[in-house]
Amino acid sequence: MKTTLRTKFIVFSTVLIAGIMISFTYFFTYRELAEKRASVKSQIQRIAQNIATTQLLDRQNWSVYQNYISQLMAVNADIVYIAIYDDRNTLRAHALNDELLALEMPVQSRRIEAEIIRRLESGGIAAESREDMRTERVNIMIGDRVLGSVHIGFSVIDINRDLRNGILMNAILGGIFILAAAAARTKNIRLSTAVTVLSSDDPVRVFQDFATLDLLSNGRAEIMAGRGSFIESFPLF
Repeated sequence: MKTTLRTKFIVFSTVLIAGIMISFTYFFTYRELAEKRASVKSQIQRIAQNIATTQLLDRQNWSVYQNYISQLMAVNADIVYIAIYDDRNTLRAHALNDELLALEMPVQSRRIEAEIIRRLESGGIAAESREDMRTERVNIMIGDRVLGSVHIGFSVIDINRDLRNGILMNAILGGIFILAAAAARTKNIRLSTAVTVLSSDDPVRVFQDFATLDLLSNGRAEIMAGRGSFIESFPLF
């Protein structure tokens, strides 16, 4: 009976420590990526404000906007689109980075580009991609008069991917920690993870972790590889 209670205590302590490790690492990972997301949003907001003030240079010539935003798109890889509307909500100037969109065919005309931007503005995005794009809007104003607005859609897919990878890594580390503890307390059972996503993980680190576990357990470690649950990693598998 003493052995059983001791074993239960060890298992409980191991799971508790692993949970604490995962929670702390997740917290710091999430906070770091939240700061990055806020920084990107602030940068895009400044760009939108700079575009809006361009109207003061020439209030009648919308081509000033078109030339400006075309140059901005060339040097800002995270911007999906820029749309400039007048006070009647008519699209006057626009630019689109179709490389950030999963389109069936390349955009071949300004009219199609405008239609895609309107679709994005109205929320026409696949459900699995809605969290990967944000929009900033700034009014074009002179005094109290609103002359139009600047809309910028920008991608946060890299930040979201980093967050998912961070969560996945935390889970893997916690799982390896628990398996290592189980290896020290057992002799016959096989030790295996649920799914190890090789396409989005560091293969060298995975090899090192499981090689260590295999040594600790005298050859009882098993690895189950898969492509995971996020579609970005599917083509890599």
